[in-house]
Amino acid sequence: MKSQHLLWLLICSLNFENSFGLRVNVKNVGLTSVPSVIDPTVSAFLASGNLISIIHKSDFNDIYPNLNFIELNDNAIVIIESGCFRGTVLRRIELQSNQLTAFPDLSEVKDTIEIIRLQNNKITQISREEIAHLTNVTIINLSNNPLVQLPEFTRFFAFLTELYIKGIDLK
Repeated sequence: MKSQHLLWLLICSLNFENSFGLRVNVKNVGLTSVPSVIDPTVSAFLASGNLISIIHKSDFNDIYPNLNFIELNDNAIVIIESGCFRGTVLRRIELQSNQLTAFPDLSEVKDTIEIIRLQNNKITQISREEIAHLTNVTIINLSNNPLVQLPEFTRFFAFLTELYIKGIDLK
């Protein structure tokens, strides 16, 4: 009976990984950059609570075709190079509690990105040009950024269902 339970657990865990893909979890391990050796079949990259300061194009471009979720909360990210994430199917990106001063260039994932979490950064403005191509976004969180003006999101995001702007003193 015990071997049947172990076999069942093994089958369930394999099915779970096949259903949801490979998750790489390197949270709170003191990373200062995105590791260069990650399984190319990764679908979720979780690296919150590290010391990463720059996201380079070479960190993700054309390497991870199944990558659909990136979590980089609570790092020290100040720059995300333009053109990042090419060749991924990124649907969700979480970058809260970093040091970003500008909305990241997500043009390489404009057709797939749905959820953007940028709360608790230092973003002061967002231009129409930065978001106009992001037509599939359903959730965006900009709370607690020192934004002074927002573009008219509903004009650009036809599928937007949630917009979080808590703690923003718009003029």
